[in-house]
Amino acid sequence: MSLGAGTVVDLFYMHQRGKAMGIFTLMLTNGAHLAPIVGGYVARDRGWRWCFWVASMLNGITFLLCLVLLPETLYDRSAVMAHEEEEASRTKTPESGCESDKLQEQPKFTLAVYIQRLRFWETGYAYRNIIPNHHHRKLHLQEFVIEPLSMLKYPSVAFPALYYAVTYGYASIEPALTLATLFTEIYGFNTVKNGLANGLSLLIGASLGELCSGPVTDGMMRRARQRAYEAKEMQQAIIEKIESDVNNETTSPESGETKIPAEVRLQGIWTGAITVPAGLLMYGLTIHFETTFIAPCIGMAVACFGIQIVTSVCYTYSCSDCYRSRSNDVSLCFHVLRQVFGLPLGFYSIPFGREIGFEFSFLVFAAICVAAFLPIVALMFRGERWRKRLGEPKNL
Repeated sequence: MSLGAGTVVDLFYMHQRGKAMGIFTLMLTNGAHLAPIVGGYVARDRGWRWCFWVASMLNGITFLLCLVLLPETLYDRSAVMAHEEEEASRTKTPESGCESDKLQEQPKFTLAVYIQRLRFWETGYAYRNIIPNHHHRKLHLQEFVIEPLSMLKYPSVAFPALYYAVTYGYASIEPALTLATLFTEIYGFNTVKNGLANGLSLLIGASLGELCSGPVTDGMMRRARQRAYEAKEMQQAIIEKIESDVNNETTSPESGETKIPAEVRLQGIWTGAITVPAGLLMYGLTIHFETTFIAPCIGMAVACFGIQIVTSVCYTYSCSDCYRSRSNDVSLCFHVLRQVFGLPLGFYSIPFGREIGFEFSFLVFAAICVAAFLPIVALMFRGERWRKRLGEPKNL
């Protein structure tokens, strides 16, 4: 799961990653939502053990597909540029002063290159056909645990990962844990009906949420970049006019890439921050008053709608916009916190609800989601300053 975010970052530009990362996280989220739909029928017709057999078969097939269909995508632009400069200095001739046309050729992606990128025992890069003598990357044991988790010292990783873990735990895992018991007691549902109520509600909510996350935040980034370019052009025009008036000549300012703050993308998370607690309250209240089963299902869909927005924005912000070179490690931090937070939910969800009432238990869960959102608000205003103060993490 952690490699998927890094692959998206490798393959897409900054203004495209919101949509691409959203599709990835949608598949990641909806895998758990499709399972109860299929699992309900499998458990009814073949027994509950076959749910695990089917999952094992699908995992085995997917693993084989990954071995032959997922070549290496890791790409370090600085290494390629350094190689091009070295080649240019070697191929430049005194007579022409021009670089070799070889550097302008598009890298060939032949069958041999494709097979070479599939060699999992070679930890090289996707551009080894561009830099033939590039060194292999040596893997160390600490890179699997210590180095990835060290990214949690950065607020732009820790705060979104924590918020993602809290919202995913309470708005996706929590309803799934309570639904089977409560819907059986209140509505008399069997295994199939429980699976359909759980899976379809969360599936529809997450799919609709993606329509309001990835493409929307990509549009926000494009507009912010356009405004930044316009401001830069206006600034250049003012500088040129002043220098022209003073020196009677035009001096061109330094050219460079116009960068926009990564925190611009966080503005797209507000819809998710509102709908997650709203869906939790709707689910808890309708369960308490034992209304028609459609009402808590709508509550689950609303909460999951918000989850998908939160997931897409947080993933893209931390993995792509802030720490692109360590995107795999950042993604691993997200999953570790999600698993750690979600593990104890099964032990206290229903006992806690029975003790104080499900309307109050889900009110507490909604309040925790709101509290976990406060650091995200702080990132919107202080995130860029914090990142500059802490500096960039070292590349592995």
